[in-house]
Amino acid sequence: SALIKKEIDRRYYAPVIADIKSVKERYGFSYWKVTTSDGNDVSFTMQDTFKNIMHVGEDGIVLIDVDGNRFQIERVSALSAKSYRKIELYL
Repeated sequence: SALIKKEIDRRYYAPVIADIKSVKERYGFSYWKVTTSDGNDVSFTMQDTFKNIMHVGEDGIVLIDVDGNRFQIERVSALSAKSYRKIELYL
């Protein structure tokens, strides 16, 4: 059962985004550089960005990258003003 839990955690791992460093658009793709809540700097690419952002609850969103990985922002309102401005267009 420990092995099953480990596999489920790995498969459904969705890092929480704490800060958005940059979002750049090119040819229908968006390239994201973020910092997760555990302090890791992560880069990922999204295609058809508007379609791959899901609103969750009152104030959360989940982003799905081109590889099917999920990233979450638990509370958009808790982002810094600088981070919020970088994603405002997509909300």
